[in-house]
Amino acid sequence: MSHAHLQLPAPSQSVARWSRWLALWLLALALCVLAAPARPADALALSDAVQRVDAWPAVTLATDAARRWTLDDVLAHPDAFAAAATPPGNLGPRPAIHWLKLPLHLAAPAARTWWFAIDYPLLDRADLYLLRDGQPVVHRVMGNHRPYAQRPLPTRLHAVALELQPGVAYELLLRVDTAGAAILPMSLMTLPELMRHESDTRLWQGLAAGFGLCLFVYAVVRAAASRDPMFLWFAVAAASGTLFFFTYHGLAAQYLWPHHVWLTRNAAVLWMYGILAGGFMFTEHTLAMAKVSRVASGVMHAGAAVSLLGAVLFAGGVASYSAATVLLASIGLVPMLIGLPVAAYRAHGGDRAARWIFLGFCLYSLGVATMAALNAGLVPATRWNLHAFQAGSLLLLLCWIMVMSVRAEEVRHAADRARIEQERLTLIARTDALTGLLNRRGLHEALEPRLARAGAGRLAAVYLIDLDGFKAVNDSHGHDAGDELLRQIGQRLCALAGQDALVARLGGDEFVVASSWLADETEATALAERLQVAVAEPFTLPHGPCSVGMTLGYALAPRHGTDATTLLKRADTAMYAGKQAGRGRSRAYGGAQPMAARNA
Repeated sequence: MSHAHLQLPAPSQSVARWSRWLALWLLALALCVLAAPARPADALALSDAVQRVDAWPAVTLATDAARRWTLDDVLAHPDAFAAAATPPGNLGPRPAIHWLKLPLHLAAPAARTWWFAIDYPLLDRADLYLLRDGQPVVHRVMGNHRPYAQRPLPTRLHAVALELQPGVAYELLLRVDTAGAAILPMSLMTLPELMRHESDTRLWQGLAAGFGLCLFVYAVVRAAASRDPMFLWFAVAAASGTLFFFTYHGLAAQYLWPHHVWLTRNAAVLWMYGILAGGFMFTEHTLAMAKVSRVASGVMHAGAAVSLLGAVLFAGGVASYSAATVLLASIGLVPMLIGLPVAAYRAHGGDRAARWIFLGFCLYSLGVATMAALNAGLVPATRWNLHAFQAGSLLLLLCWIMVMSVRAEEVRHAADRARIEQERLTLIARTDALTGLLNRRGLHEALEPRLARAGAGRLAAVYLIDLDGFKAVNDSHGHDAGDELLRQIGQRLCALAGQDALVARLGGDEFVVASSWLADETEATALAERLQVAVAEPFTLPHGPCSVGMTLGYALAPRHGTDATTLLKRADTAMYAGKQAGRGRSRAYGGAQPMAARNA
């Protein structure tokens, strides 16, 4: 099939299509929530046959709503534990202390050192107790409550080494205390598997961070070059999004602030405010909301201001973590909720950038919905769910790149149209409307640069022509015939003078021919004679043949002057001298007495 026949779907069809995909995704997400059953607890079997084991199938859960239980209290009440009636790896945002029990069974022979890992870097604190025969033998503390530099293993996830003996009954007790959602994707793995997992994550997150950095630099350069605030707000969103995911996946604490606990625990919230501020204003600018709805535009400006204020209050310690997250949850969907209908409206009107915004928000909404369901404890903490928001954000940024490309193309086309219009207006201002030749203004502008290069061996001649008998043609045959005669005279002068010469009509029946690069005065005189002969030949008009004559005066540069005004005045003086001598003559300017007059 030829690409020439491919067409984009109609805007309304595109909007409807993505709306259906969004509805299907949300339906699938809802089915996943409803289909998350509780599982019975079994001992987790570790052997040499596997390198990694998901811990959640063997977990039982006890919740300390009053936040008072000690380890002894938990050990004294084993019946408090039951199978978790939550999605795997996700206890949700319940404000309580969670105790998790995990029975272990180590097969013989088997690697004796296993690493217990929680692959959710934003976890505040988790106390791990290893029980042997019901007694605690190991106590380790994990989480962001202490600097990254103090972790036992330099990994972005929270990991603890466990030395296990085959044939011995072990249990893990995990006390989880976190301000946000208790997302706990737990596993036991060998050290090589742990290092492989860390390397893979660092690779992909490094690529994502590099991509975000490139977008940020690109947007900053474009903003500086074009002074378009659209690029500046894209830079804010791209930088904030890159830092958010670098923080969310634990790499910021590892590489940017390994000794700073506050940033490790709270920086993700700050970056979310930056994403929102950039998203509010980028959407408002690219959709030109003020042209659609002043109310929508005002809401977007207010949302950006609230986002920036929330970040300042949180960073300054005025707003608590819970207050900051509540505000984020309250305004986080506003850019999309307002942007989607406005984008659909503008896309329906043929706005290509709006199509990309609509597509980007649809893709982004899938990630947002998954992230919201994850933080609400409705879906399991799988790798796909944990990365859905990042995937949606990257796809949104890609769509925004297309938006900027379309808008830049529109600006370029507008500039081209303005340039063409300016050239058209300039051409109109410089040319004679009847003949298409240069007018007086256009002649001066084009002639001055040529005269500046005139000198010895490179003379320039300016011929001023006044027609003889033109008024009789107008009086006898009308102005239409006179106009046609003027057009034909202009064409003859252009054909005879050549491409390097300038031909102009000053008004009425006066013409100017300016020729450069003449070798001497003899060549200038010869050209004057050829012009006279060319005009003397009959012209064909609608009423029949017609003949006119002309009187020509000319001046030479640099001999008679070096500027257009002077040369035209002196050529005019020579022409009037020719008129007084009997018309139909050529005269060169010669001061008080024209040279051609001496030859007459």
